[in-house]
Amino acid sequence: MSDPRHSTRTRLHRRHTVAGRQVWLPSLLSVAVGLAVVALLVVLFPLEWVRTPRVTVSADQSVFSPNGDGRFDTVTAFYVLSEQADVTAEVLNAAGQRVRVLLREQPQVAGQHALTWDGRDEGGQVVPDGTYRLHVVAVGPARRGEHSVPVEVDTTPPSLVVANLEPQMTVREPTLTIEGTTDPDALVWLNNEPQPLPVNSNGVFRVVRQLQEGENTIVVRAVDNAGNEMEASYTVVLRTQPPEITLLEPPAEAWLNQNPVTVRGQAPPETEVTVNGRPARVNQDGTFTLDLVLEEGDNVIVVEATDEVGNTARLERVVHLRTRPPEIVLSNLPDGLTVNDSAFRIAGQVEPGASLVVNGRPVAVDNRGNFSTLVTLQEGENLITLTATDLAGNTTTVQRLVTYEPAQVVANMPVTLPADALGRRVLLGLLLGGLPLFFLLAAWWRPLRFSLSVENPVFYPLRPDDSHLLVMRLELSRPARVTLSVYDQMDRFVLTIVEKRRFGSGEHYRLWDGRDELGQVLPTGSYLIEATASTRLASVTSTAWVYLDATPPMIGTVSRDERGTTYVDGEAVDLS
Repeated sequence: MSDPRHSTRTRLHRRHTVAGRQVWLPSLLSVAVGLAVVALLVVLFPLEWVRTPRVTVSADQSVFSPNGDGRFDTVTAFYVLSEQADVTAEVLNAAGQRVRVLLREQPQVAGQHALTWDGRDEGGQVVPDGTYRLHVVAVGPARRGEHSVPVEVDTTPPSLVVANLEPQMTVREPTLTIEGTTDPDALVWLNNEPQPLPVNSNGVFRVVRQLQEGENTIVVRAVDNAGNEMEASYTVVLRTQPPEITLLEPPAEAWLNQNPVTVRGQAPPETEVTVNGRPARVNQDGTFTLDLVLEEGDNVIVVEATDEVGNTARLERVVHLRTRPPEIVLSNLPDGLTVNDSAFRIAGQVEPGASLVVNGRPVAVDNRGNFSTLVTLQEGENLITLTATDLAGNTTTVQRLVTYEPAQVVANMPVTLPADALGRRVLLGLLLGGLPLFFLLAAWWRPLRFSLSVENPVFYPLRPDDSHLLVMRLELSRPARVTLSVYDQMDRFVLTIVEKRRFGSGEHYRLWDGRDELGQVLPTGSYLIEATASTRLASVTSTAWVYLDATPPMIGTVSRDERGTTYVDGEAVDLS
């Protein structure tokens, strides 16, 4: 078998033979090219094999805090390879000792790569605070390149001192200055404000804010470059309104008859309470009590409550101390009085504001303490009891004995004439001379009979018909001076219709339109008409109750049942 290479060379030898002469130029060129290739491979292959891979390392942050709070817990290292290489990444401490291997001989192509360190060592524990290096080694076929970047592990929160705030505090001024200190490189945030507070090179910050009435929450946060945070929270209560005071005892305008008086009330806890300048102890529930000695008469109780920031509330209350019983002054009722009229009017005066009871019946007293009431006497001795009670509860009782003796009618007396003539002449002279005087005295001593009656006990002053007038009938047995007066249901004087006018014997009629002395129609209700007839020797009073209906004009009916009850439009009225 022939050698192919020998055949090829034979062909080449033959192809370059001209006219019996051999030409070797193509074979020399081929040899030269081959030698050049071999030389190039010999030169370039060692150069490629001994090339050093370049690596450059950088970090996204120079300080981080692997404390698990979600902020700056890791650091990311970025490295760039110039050539394909086997990469080893590790963490070294300040002494150059290996703390953790992040990447071991990992083949990587040229370009940018990244890796993350969570601040933990090979055992999974967070490394102590300090400076560390992220070291990256790139190993090529024959040589290696390496580079590192320093990072700082900082898990210590920044300092934070707020100098002028307390955890719980109450102020009365709405302007609040917040000032304190922190680390110079830290940022200070207030509440949820979008911008941090300015901090100077010494770490001092100061800011002024306005408070709202009531409770205000102040949160100050200091955050350092590693993301460590220190927070302080404060509650500041703005109180510009004075504390509220409730005085439970004594009530306003109270009338008291005992000393001392207990002052009891309610105020916010933690307030200082004084009563008329004397401190009162405030309990945890805000109640306070104090016994206070009053002066006889009118007293002003002043209660002041001051809160912890100086707001003061003041409450004044007037009370009246009366320890002496009221006085009853009777103007026409001496003890042992004898009258000859069964109806007797008592008049007098008590302390203004006091209540009066006469023989168990309340009697009205005006604002000056005057009173007047009519009592009905029984023949013989009558005990009249008056009891006055003032507003403080003090009571006075006065009793008077009044004797009622009806006026006596002079009866005809039998006359026995003397038997002798001289006696008869003397008696005849006395009779002739004294007979006119006898008749005159008999006329003087003649009993006075007087009565008052009304034809219509219910009348309507606002109606246009005749029912708007009250018709009163007076009947006198002899001439007398007559007074007609009107009193309301509380026995208070209303007006005088007729005053001490002389009437002859017989019947007389008077009209009343239901109006007072000023011409105003009186309110609806029952009224007492009191008529008094007086002579030199006797006085007789007669009364009648009437009902005044001052409703607007309308058709109404008046009726009485078998028991004598009066009804107006179906409603019973009191005429007693």
